[in-house]
Amino acid sequence: MRKVANPTQPEEGEVEATLERLCDAHPDWTFQHLPMIELSWEAFRKSRRFRVAGGVGWLRAESVERLTRQIGAVERAEAALDAEDAHSAVAGTPTRTRDPRVLEELDRLRAEHPDWRIEYAVERDVPWIAFRDRSTDWAGGHPAAEAKDPVKLASLIEQAVQVVAEPATHRGGCTR
Repeated sequence: MRKVANPTQPEEGEVEATLERLCDAHPDWTFQHLPMIELSWEAFRKSRRFRVAGGVGWLRAESVERLTRQIGAVERAEAALDAEDAHSAVAGTPTRTRDPRVLEELDRLRAEHPDWRIEYAVERDVPWIAFRDRSTDWAGGHPAAEAKDPVKLASLIEQAVQVVAEPATHRGGCTR
């Protein structure tokens, strides 16, 4: 690893303001600044904020600008992979099954619940899986559901959609 010269170190108030801006701009990530190390800006993906098939969970950079560009690149790459997976879902690739009943149920569930990413993982004991992303209009509830059959999964999705989050009384910090 090459040595990287840290730019001029920001003052403490600037660091806190920068961390707050980063948290506001990237709500799925948490950030910290460690001035004693060479690549002093870090970003960690929050728990349960990964894509269905996986993604990047940790980044480190020498500057806020570089870290922001890295996050953008990661999010674009993950979105592209998700689009490829969605395109191949028609052929049953992500589900690893070509069982017409499973594919029919997937089509039905996806049509009934367009805000959810629904998959069938044949190798799992609980194969029916659904995830939804937290958007800017997120009102609360559960972002994931798993079930042994599609009927139970549909029921869990309906219950998750009905849960209404109470307004937050205090904004959580943005540290690891």
